[in-house]
Amino acid sequence: MMTRGSPVQSSAKSKQIAFTLILLMIFSQLVVLIPSVGADTAGTPTLRTTFSNGNSDIVINLEVNATGYANNSAELEIPQNTTVGELSFSLHYSHTTDSPGDVWLDIDQDGLSEWEFGGTGYGGIGNQTRFSDDSFHSSSSLSDGMNPGQNILLPKNISVHSSSISIDYSPQNSGIWYNDTDIVDLATVDIDDDNSVELLVLSPWESESGPVFPEIGWVNNNSNNDGFTSFTWLETCPFSENLEITDFNGDGYDDVLTWTPIAGRFCYHLWNPSANNYSAANELLGGNIGEEIFVITEDINGDGFGDIVYADTSGNFGYYQWKSNVNGFELIDEWDYLS
Repeated sequence: MMTRGSPVQSSAKSKQIAFTLILLMIFSQLVVLIPSVGADTAGTPTLRTTFSNGNSDIVINLEVNATGYANNSAELEIPQNTTVGELSFSLHYSHTTDSPGDVWLDIDQDGLSEWEFGGTGYGGIGNQTRFSDDSFHSSSSLSDGMNPGQNILLPKNISVHSSSISIDYSPQNSGIWYNDTDIVDLATVDIDDDNSVELLVLSPWESESGPVFPEIGWVNNNSNNDGFTSFTWLETCPFSENLEITDFNGDGYDDVLTWTPIAGRFCYHLWNPSANNYSAANELLGGNIGEEIFVITEDINGDGFGDIVYADTSGNFGYYQWKSNVNGFELIDEWDYLS
């Protein structure tokens, strides 16, 4: 009886399964499950349940030769003129050593396999590293929700010792390098309510002749979402250093507030979807002269419109609330924390 196998690469050792015990039960089951092997009396079926050495099971260690792994140490004696009615076996193997790869049985050594574990998508016995089409890698385009993938073949009635999968993602929208100007702040926005992210930046725009008004700039996704447009620039408040993003007027589009700590002034820009552009700067004042401020934007009163809260280093703070009836902000009040 001959068993052969093709070796697998050592890189798969994390999931390889040894063949040292692969035939521990193969011939035990082979003979135990043989309902009719031979008979001393014609017409009387007989079960044969041991190997030639008298054991009901046998361990076969596959040895490497020029054609792969081979072993012919398992012997089963069958009397002459015997008709084999049925032959069955169970295959067991250990995960503690390497898989031999493909395995087959050539019982009478005639070059024809009576049984074989191998073929497209089978992988190595005890070590599955291929998809059902015999490939090591599979690529597919994913959408929201459940996505079917390649099938993986596994033998029946197995116990999986360990499994792992490596997944790499390729973005639909590739990157791009911009070399326009200095950037002091940036944010991500959805300026056109298309559920895709755009980039918005704040630039000081200092030239060789001296500082000029800062500008906000943004790049949009292309309509087919496979690239970015060029920067569009718009002038904002002098000395602006920071960006805040909120939907002030509740129209579903992200609006922008720019501000600087060294002056009690800040400007907001509303996105105009019909013009595909931000509005000119609308300036607001807050805080005490000579004091540094910080500003946040949030829907404070839960009415669906973004508001503005500011505070300065003297303890003065104030609250601007968006008023839809005037399409602008109203200063609700200023308070002095220290008083």
